[in-house]
Amino acid sequence: MVFPDYTVQTTNNSKKFIIHKPAIASVADRFLAFVLDFLIFSPILGLIVAGLIRQAKVQFLVYGSFEEATWYMVLIAFLVIFCGSVLQVSFLFYFQATPGQLFTKLKVISFPAAQDRLTLNQCIIRTLTWWLSGLTMFLPLLEILSHPFRRALHDRASDTIIVTQKASPDSGPHPIESRFFASWMRMSFLMLLIMLVGGSFKTYNSLVSGELRKNEVLVAAAGGLEKSECSGESELKDFQGLNALDVRMTLFMAEALSGECLAKKADQILAANASLEETQFAYLAKYFLTEGEKKQQEYLTLLCQSPKSDSCRIAKYMSDDGTIENLKDVTAELYISRYLLSEELFAKKDFSLSLSLLTQLRKVSAFQSALEKKYVRSAWSLNEQLSKVPNRAPASKSEKFLEEFKEKYELP
Repeated sequence: MVFPDYTVQTTNNSKKFIIHKPAIASVADRFLAFVLDFLIFSPILGLIVAGLIRQAKVQFLVYGSFEEATWYMVLIAFLVIFCGSVLQVSFLFYFQATPGQLFTKLKVISFPAAQDRLTLNQCIIRTLTWWLSGLTMFLPLLEILSHPFRRALHDRASDTIIVTQKASPDSGPHPIESRFFASWMRMSFLMLLIMLVGGSFKTYNSLVSGELRKNEVLVAAAGGLEKSECSGESELKDFQGLNALDVRMTLFMAEALSGECLAKKADQILAANASLEETQFAYLAKYFLTEGEKKQQEYLTLLCQSPKSDSCRIAKYMSDDGTIENLKDVTAELYISRYLLSEELFAKKDFSLSLSLLTQLRKVSAFQSALEKKYVRSAWSLNEQLSKVPNRAPASKSEKFLEEFKEKYELP
């Protein structure tokens, strides 16, 4: 059997004999091949995991489920590695080169034992070892810059070498280059090992001494302190009087502001002998924060001394016998009425109007991030609703909302 000759002959002048040396592929060609493979394989792998990425976004953005989203990301990573490995093994086994290597005239051959083609075991070992190099931040790939034949760990593990079919092969690394990168790689591995060992000992000592549990208690205490001190008050300083309570009640209902902060502001309004309208809204804030039915009834009586007031109508809506009509009669400029109405419309599956109200509210800087999840939830629900009715054309406003939503979150 005749094997292709991927060697070059060099003459040693001191001893007058011919050395057969592999036609080493240059670093530039190998890097270019890697870039081309990335550009070719990425769309294929992206298409395979597109559905999972979409589901991960849904879990994170719509339902706020970080645990579910994390498992989706783990599954995505597994599929990328598995499908990427299958593609790479297939190309190596049938063509002895990846698409990028074929373009740059590179070939993977057996070394040092010559064979007519790579075995399946060699292809699998080479691919898996390449992925395993990623666990050490791909430091083993730096051997390409230091090994005499530019063989990295995955080449040596699978008894392969990358050669070029061009007329002018690489001569290998310069001795200074080889020593420099070999030393640098050893130091990098040593630093990585020290970090891993140090981190392991620190974690072990923390578990034994109970320090981790203490830290959890401190974090929880810090979180409670932060809430009691109302860390977001600086962003709300521009809202005064009735607006100050209005925006805080809206944030409280959206679970973006603690009850302590809302109560603190309501107490300030009541202690300042403010206007009747402001005082009524301070009582409305107290009504929101009160849990006992008897106490709620007392505040409801105070609020509804003027039955047609906005605060009374909102309080009646919040009571058990309230209806959406109570909200529709409230002044449209109030943030809290628009927020409650958007939630009511969402519950009634009128996602388009709910989204419209949320979009108006999010134009106010204080609500931009606080209502993000509500906005995503409504936009996603509207999109799902329209997709179930193929012949139904969305309203122009709804279509605009959906286009902005899909563009922002890169959804199909």
